Amino acid sequence: REFLVAAYLKGKRNDEALQLTWQLFAQQTCLEHYKKLHDVAAQLGVWPTQRARALAFVADAIARQASTTARWKPKSSVPDYSLRLEIALWEKDLEAAWAASIAGSCDRHLLIALAGKLESSRSADAVSLYRRVVPPIVAPGGNPAYEEAIKLIRKIGGLMNSLGRTREFDEYLDELHMQFKPKRNFIKLLDGVAQSSAGLKTVRHAK
Repeated sequence: REFLVAAYLKGKRNDEALQLTWQLFAQQTCLEHYKKLHDVAAQLGVWPTQRARALAFVADAIARQASTTARWKPKSSVPDYSLRLEIALWEKDLEAAWAASIAGSCDRHLLIALAGKLESSRSADAVSLYRRVVPPIVAPGGNPAYEEAIKLIRKIGGLMNSLGRTREFDEYLDELHMQFKPKRNFIKLLDGVAQSSAGLKTVRHAK
């Protein structure tokens, strides 16, 4: 299909090129095909119209997926906005990305990516996203997962400290300790974070 699209464009058969690119996007709606639609539509000078059409299609797809039921998949009350978030991140549209992140469930890697982009300008929102992904990382268990979670928890601590929410961070650590008490390896790492946090406060008070 990509070969045909290129041939259509070369032959000035623009409508056919656009239609074929749209069919590809509609049949397999993903970021890669959204990018291809962008490339063709931008070349033809019709991207704003096609973008609105594509985003409306994505919104409909999200709604359809959430309402679909099967024996192995009960009807979901929380729609998956991962694709919409992924598109917004690619377009560097942080407002749309944030809206998608709070509209439903999202892949945690995308949430972490968004949080990283919000750290400097919207620290509180970054904190909320990092806090959201920590439990799903820790829950399955395993030292690699624990280490990943601890890195995010340290980020949360740094951001909360910059926001003057140090006491709230201590409470957050206590909550995690209670929630994941049976996971001893994680708790050891978490205690290390708590000790570091306490040491920083001691130094601060000494000054």
